[in-house]
Amino acid sequence: MDSPAEPRREAPQPRITYNAFLSYSHSTDEKLAAVLQRALHRFAKRPFRLRAVRVFRDTASLGANPALWPAIEQALAASEYLILMASPQAAASLGWKGDRLLAPE
Repeated sequence: MDSPAEPRREAPQPRITYNAFLSYSHSTDEKLAAVLQRALHRFAKRPFRLRAVRVFRDTASLGANPALWPAIEQALAASEYLILMASPQAAASLGWKGDRLLAPE
């Protein structure tokens, strides 16, 4: 007699820390990314809250860190949404965005 199949266990989901992870080209979109982050913080903000949503932007959310890349990957995993600012200049540079978004897991 076969034993009943064990229930499938799904991998634990990372805890959501950020509502959005803002990915952009530092050379072309840094100023626009900062403006977008500030706008998202103010959008539909309740009077008693510091900001409407929590947005991760590397230059604003990370301090000096020797393990920079793992910290960015952790923030991305802990974000509910990805906002990709894909300007033509950023697409031409094909930084980590192209690798990460198109690579199969």
